[in-house]
Amino acid sequence: MIKFVSFSIGLFSCFFIALTAQSVDPKIFDKKVNDYIHKCPLAVISTISAFNYSSESALIAFTQNEKLELYFMTFADSRKYTNLQNNHNVSLVIGFGYTTIQYEGMAHQLEEEVVKEALHAFSIKETPCTPDFLNNPRARFFKIIPKWIRYSDYSVCPAEILEKSW
Repeated sequence: MIKFVSFSIGLFSCFFIALTAQSVDPKIFDKKVNDYIHKCPLAVISTISAFNYSSESALIAFTQNEKLELYFMTFADSRKYTNLQNNHNVSLVIGFGYTTIQYEGMAHQLEEEVVKEALHAFSIKETPCTPDFLNNPRARFFKIIPKWIRYSDYSVCPAEILEKSW
């Protein structure tokens, strides 16, 4: 389901004054989200600890494909990698200003023959990942398949909020 939600917040109030919803063309949603994600080289990802089920978050560099699937890399000796071996559910926040993406999905480690797909995606997006970092023997690549995405732009009034579920 895709919906558009707009709301107004009083100058000093935290209460919603108005709330409306209407449908949004999926192509418009995908383009808007993909365009914004392409500008962001970093995200905060959260995983669930394999040992005590607490949440653990980390800053990652990432890239994406046209289907809003994300690619990221982590090291085999990281907490993130251990967590993802036991629980594939992840959530991310992309963007650090008035416009953000909330993203929930399933992360799956890429097989060796598919890693080239992720490396190609990293080569066409400006991220802090260097070739040495990406080709480190401890590197493990993941693809995240989206389950739910929310695009929020609070730089406009009323705020623009778009959601899509799979």
